[in-house]
Amino acid sequence: MTKANNSLPRLRQESEESWRQRLDEAYKLYQIASERYRWLLEKAREGSSPDSMILLALAHNAESKTLADYKRVLRIVNDLTVHGVKHETQPMHGQGRKT
Repeated sequence: MTKANNSLPRLRQESEESWRQRLDEAYKLYQIASERYRWLLEKAREGSSPDSMILLALAHNAESKTLADYKRVLRIVNDLTVHGVKHETQPMHGQGRKT
C-alpha cells in the first residue's frame, strides 16, 4: 500500500467522526427547540394571547426546521458509515458553517 492509500482509511474515519459530531449538535438543537415548543404549548393551554400564539408558531417552526436538519445529517451519517457514500458539503440550516 502506498502512503496515499494508507491515508484513505484515516480520512474516512475523520470524516465519520466529524459527521457524528454534527449529528450530536443537530440533535441537541432539536431537543432545545422541541422543549421550548412544548413549554410554550403548555403555556398557551393555560391562556393564550395573540403574542403567545405568535411565539408558539415561531417555536413550532423552529422545532420543525431543527428536526429536518437532524434527519438530514442522520441520513448523511448513515450513508457514510453504512454505505460508504460521501456527500457534497452543504450549509447547515440557519448556520453559515459547511457540513
